[in-house]
Amino acid sequence: MGRGKYLLDTNVLISAKNSYYSFKLCPGFWDCLIHYSKKERICSIDKVRDEIQKGNDDLVLWVNKLNDFFHDVGKNKSTSSHYKEIIGWTTHNPNYTTGARDRFARGADPWLIAFAKAKSLTLVTHEKSNLHQEKKNNSQPIEKIKIPDVCNWYKVNYVNTFRMLHDLDVQFKWSERYDF
Repeated sequence: MGRGKYLLDTNVLISAKNSYYSFKLCPGFWDCLIHYSKKERICSIDKVRDEIQKGNDDLVLWVNKLNDFFHDVGKNKSTSSHYKEIIGWTTHNPNYTTGARDRFARGADPWLIAFAKAKSLTLVTHEKSNLHQEKKNNSQPIEKIKIPDVCNWYKVNYVNTFRMLHDLDVQFKWSERYDF
């Protein structure tokens, strides 16, 4: 069993809710997140919570019940320092459009990467790197800054949900329901 600590991106929670780990289909996934959160192995940040709270669904209700799951990134000087460094790197990176840089700076992603770096966490995301492929195939600047590209530059580990669950040795077991 892995001993890593994991930081969840917004897309991990939204994708799970919308598909393979919906609340009705796989409540064990959500229980697992809470379980490992209490063991300080899984967490997220306030900026992710804020993005999710823009919605109006079961995920918002779930998020609103959690107090210690979402860390306030503004309270950590090391995170703020890494954030400024990441924003500086993206701002001066000619591989990205101005719009890509602006969207990135306004979102949770730079804060996630900065918090992961400051706390030595593995960032969990469904994003895939696009920097090398898009620059190879297109001489135009890239329209979206992806988490893996910034993580690679700043030497922050990242995985997808399935790798995290595998590393944590999680198993979701089926049981027959009897509705009499």
